[in-house]
Amino acid sequence: MELFGLSLAQLAAVFGGAATLAVLLHLLRAHRRRQQVPFLPLWEGVLAQRDASQLLSRMPRWLALLLTLAILALLALALGDPRLAERSAVVTHRVVLIDAGLASQARLSGEQTRLDAVKRWAERVAGQAGPLLPTMLVSVDAAPAPLGPFSSDASALARLVTDIAATDLATDVERAHRFAIDALAGRKPAEVVFIGSGKTKLSSELAADLKRAGIATKQISVGSKADNVAITTFAARRYPLDRNRSELLLGLHNQGQRAARVELTLLGDGQPIDVRSFELAPGAREQRVYDDLAFAGARLEAHLKALDPDQDVLSTDSRAYAVLPPRKKLRVLCVTSGNRYLEAALLLDEYFKVDVAKPSARLLTQEAFADYDAVVFDRFAPSAAPGIPALYLAPPASSSFEIDGELARPRFEHVQREHPILRHVALADVNIAIAQHVRPRRGVIGGSADGPLLLSGEREGQPFVALTFDVARSDLPLRIAWPLLLINTLDWFANERKELAPAHVVGEVAHVAVDAAARTATIETPGGTKLAAPIVTGSVAFSPERAGFFQLQAEGGAAADRKLIAVGLDAALPPELRGGATTFDVTSLDRPRVPDIWSMLLGVAALLIAFEWLAFHRRWAP
Repeated sequence: MELFGLSLAQLAAVFGGAATLAVLLHLLRAHRRRQQVPFLPLWEGVLAQRDASQLLSRMPRWLALLLTLAILALLALALGDPRLAERSAVVTHRVVLIDAGLASQARLSGEQTRLDAVKRWAERVAGQAGPLLPTMLVSVDAAPAPLGPFSSDASALARLVTDIAATDLATDVERAHRFAIDALAGRKPAEVVFIGSGKTKLSSELAADLKRAGIATKQISVGSKADNVAITTFAARRYPLDRNRSELLLGLHNQGQRAARVELTLLGDGQPIDVRSFELAPGAREQRVYDDLAFAGARLEAHLKALDPDQDVLSTDSRAYAVLPPRKKLRVLCVTSGNRYLEAALLLDEYFKVDVAKPSARLLTQEAFADYDAVVFDRFAPSAAPGIPALYLAPPASSSFEIDGELARPRFEHVQREHPILRHVALADVNIAIAQHVRPRRGVIGGSADGPLLLSGEREGQPFVALTFDVARSDLPLRIAWPLLLINTLDWFANERKELAPAHVVGEVAHVAVDAAARTATIETPGGTKLAAPIVTGSVAFSPERAGFFQLQAEGGAAADRKLIAVGLDAALPPELRGGATTFDVTSLDRPRVPDIWSMLLGVAALLIAFEWLAFHRRWAP
């Protein structure tokens, strides 16, 4: 017999204290004081008869004391948790790894998910815990998260299992077993039980480390190979030449062995903007491009749905999210002595903030352009580059362009239609009175055989575009090509492709720049939970565990800084939806447990307490 609870000395101290208290109470009860009360001789006979009838059945006082001491002894011994020596020779420590990653969200049947089945198995395995089998429960996705220390309390462990929730992170089985090795260090014998989807992919190095540490590995596999369709890629950006339209790239994958009929729905700010149905071949990987999507909002979603529910058991990877960058106003400086055609065309786009200035000596320095994103020079040009993108209209001979003459009545005989600034622009029939003859080394995107009329290039790291003729001496301002050419050029300067909101991935640290003066930041998750986030060197860092839209609000600066953040799944880590081999002896979970000795001692003590209660109320005891 061995004690797994209190030691023998501790039990003796507990019993001694309780027994002493019981004896004192018994002696106080036995010491009675006489008290005179009104009495009638009539009752002497009745009381005498009652005493005579119960004299032989009345329990002696010393026997009642022995009964009390026996109850205390049984309770004290139960605290020691005695075990038979042949049953308590070996104590095995167990770590149970519970898969709560992305694959656990897959449906098994109806509304039941793999996580539901995993938790039921985990509760049954936790029910085996006891003094001979201390158990630690660990929730596993990309990183292991222990739910508590080693415990012998099966009911407490079962309650911990109910709080496990699935995440959108891929399960890292290798890392989970590494954690188990650390948790079981110095404990032998020991075992690890993995409960989850797919096969436990253990490297040869990890298998050798487990064997060296004397740790047995077992698995309970939940689910089998299942069909699934998924969105693997979702990228979106505003079209550089038309900020009211967008471009999308979608990657799709049919992981099943059957052709899948699917429906793809695009949502813009929560409203459907495109719905298409098509078929994905077995195992197919496709890319679909939406190159002209009319949407000027902020948030985009893609939902993929298989018409046969059995071909899409995991809905989480059938949704993707993206955020389009905000449409910012472009600050433009127009330098002209007076050109109504130019000024009127710049007013057509509400996202241009235009200031007009007359040529002056002040505009010959780069400091004059510090507050602007682009500049338009009309028949004027500084000798040095302005340091920002620039559009030149009929640059003078004093500029840096190599001008060595004039061209009479030139025409656009050739243009590079693929150039962004010439999108939807027709120049072939434009009539020009006179143009400058420029000798460029490269960058001609339109002109005649006699010389270039439209140039593009780069000066000191900034792009520029130049028209070699005065638009007032042509019929270009009377055509729709004129405002289109201006707007396309300034949009190309803005190059909004550099302003795309970055794509964030679950499990990776996302860094989001905020106002440098901001002091506090709050992140609202897709589920509506608000979390405080630290601000370090002008940015907020957080690690999302869910895919969806996150709202970031930073306060403390000149104004509240709000940002919308899209988080998607990691396409490099697709979920495991295959079956695996169960190596755990599941029949052991159905074997009836032999009652512990301490529980039997408590049962006997409860029976003695019940007998004493009955004896007192039946007047058997004094």
